[in-house]
Amino acid sequence: MSENNYLNDDVAFKKIKTELLTTYHVKDEITNPMVIYKEMDIGNDKERMYDSFSDTYIPLKYIQFADGEIVISAISDYIDFAKGYYQIFSENLFSDKAFDYLYDFFSVEVKGFNLIPYIGNQENEKYLSIYGLGEKANIVYSNIQNSTIQFNADTSNENITHSYEELAPDRVYYGTLLGNKIVSFVGCNNVPLSSTIVDIGLETHEDYRQNGYALSNVAAMSNYLITNGHVVKYCCNHKNANSIKTAVSSGFKTVANEKTFWCVNP
Repeated sequence: MSENNYLNDDVAFKKIKTELLTTYHVKDEITNPMVIYKEMDIGNDKERMYDSFSDTYIPLKYIQFADGEIVISAISDYIDFAKGYYQIFSENLFSDKAFDYLYDFFSVEVKGFNLIPYIGNQENEKYLSIYGLGEKANIVYSNIQNSTIQFNADTSNENITHSYEELAPDRVYYGTLLGNKIVSFVGCNNVPLSSTIVDIGLETHEDYRQNGYALSNVAAMSNYLITNGHVVKYCCNHKNANSIKTAVSSGFKTVANEKTFWCVNP
């Protein structure tokens, strides 16, 4: 079986890809051509770029799936630029040279919209890696430790991870319990009962890392979600080597990489 056929037969890959295509306003899977360009057509002028979810302005973003298919989305002013950009960097759309090229171009262009590129926290060097897990057979059950427990918002244990500080009453969590302290745990970034695809997030207190706790909690949460009919999505920036290692060691497979060019008010 070819790599593309293998990916297209994978439950998580197919469902998460369909969801991601919807965010780019692509209704059907890409088959021909391999690359498609979508024009952002919301609002006028500067507001065409505004993204309320992130409270930033996005003149261009693109996603490349593990099967090689690509969607590049830009406001109409930059569609021609996007096509030229792809021609130059088609061999590696996620290289430092490609990102430098984007920065050099937009740092000049968006001045006309009274915007500047957002480069805080090395954002100009990052991209998002998206993983998926949809089959119980791919869960690494050997990662689960006895210290992993299921809990909810009613727990009396102290969460010291500084993540999910306000627990939602309608969600399930899995965490590592040492004494009365939850030192590592996994939560859901959307409501599991209302979504086929559940995006998970995790954190381990800095004093308790490198003990396999994240792996344990991810495996337990994945088992819970898949047993209840969900596909698990896991996202992290590509510079977070530990998070990527957790995804791969937990049985997740790459679905896509995504680059979003953010701009903000000066």
